[in-house]
Amino acid sequence: GDGMAPLMPRRIGEVPYRYLNTGVYVLAALLNSAVVHTFTPINIEIQELYDLSPYMVTYNTLIFPLGHPLFAFVCNYILDSRGIRVGCVIGSLLTILGVTLRVFINTSFWLVVVGSTLCAVGNIFVLNSPSKLAANWWSSGHLTAVNSICTLANIISNTIGVVIPSFFVSKNSGRDDIVALLRFEAILVSAVLLLLIVFIRDKPPHPPSLAAAARQSDEYLGSLKRLFSSKEYLLLLGSVSMGYGCLISFFATVEFYIHPFNFPNNAQTVSLLLGSATLFGLVGSVFVSWMVKRSLQFKKILVI
Repeated sequence: GDGMAPLMPRRIGEVPYRYLNTGVYVLAALLNSAVVHTFTPINIEIQELYDLSPYMVTYNTLIFPLGHPLFAFVCNYILDSRGIRVGCVIGSLLTILGVTLRVFINTSFWLVVVGSTLCAVGNIFVLNSPSKLAANWWSSGHLTAVNSICTLANIISNTIGVVIPSFFVSKNSGRDDIVALLRFEAILVSAVLLLLIVFIRDKPPHPPSLAAAARQSDEYLGSLKRLFSSKEYLLLLGSVSMGYGCLISFFATVEFYIHPFNFPNNAQTVSLLLGSATLFGLVGSVFVSWMVKRSLQFKKILVI
C-alpha cells in the first residue's frame, strides 16, 4: 500500500571498486585546481610579455572564485539529478578544452581568457563531488575520512598550482617559456582527467550500508530554500565568504606588491610565499577539525 516503507535491497555492503573510484577522483582533485593559480606567481611577467593591464592578467585567477557562486547551483543540480559520473565527465571535458585553449596564448590572449573561464566552470563539477562520492560508495563509518581526503587533495592542488610556474618562468623568461608552462599543465591535467572520465562510476551495484539504502534524495530547490532561510547558515556564509575573498585577493595581487622590492626571481618568491600560506592553512584546518571533533564547541572555536 501507499503507507508501506520502501523495499530494501537484498544485498548491502561495500565493493572493492570503491578504492579505484575514489583513487581516480583523488588523483584528479590533486591537479584539477592547479590551473586556478597558473598565472598567480607570474602576473608581472605575463603583463610585460603580452602588454596587458593588471585587470586582464588577474582575471585568470579571479574568474574561479567569481564563477563558483554563479555556476555552483547549476553544477550541483546536475550532480544531484544526473549523478557524479555525468558531472565529472562534463567538468573534465570543459577543463581539458580550457587548458588546451590556453596553450595558444601567443595567438591571442583572449583564448586564455576563454580557456580559464571554461576551466573555472569545469572545476566546480569536480570540486563539488566528494560528499556524493563518499555517500554513494562508502559506509557511514568511512564518510568523514573519505570526505577529508578528497578535500585535502583539492587544497594540495592549489599548492601544486602556485609552485609549478616557478620551474618554467623567471625574470628573463620569454613567450616560449610561457607556452612551455601551459603545454606542460595541459598535458598533465588532461591525462589525469581522462583517467577520471574512463574509470569514474556513479553508484555501486548495491548500497554500501543500510543508511545509504534508506537515504532519500531530497528535492533540490526545496533544500536550497530551507538552507537560505536559516539565519545561522547565512551568518556563517557571510563570514566565510569575507575571509575567503580576502585570501583570493591576496593570491591574485601579491606579486604586484612584492615587485618593487626587486627579488632575484619573483616567480619563485611568490610560489614559496603562497605555497607556504596554503600548507599552513592545510595544517590549521586539520588541527581545527580535530579540536571541533574533540570539544564539540563549534561556535567558541569559530569566534577564536
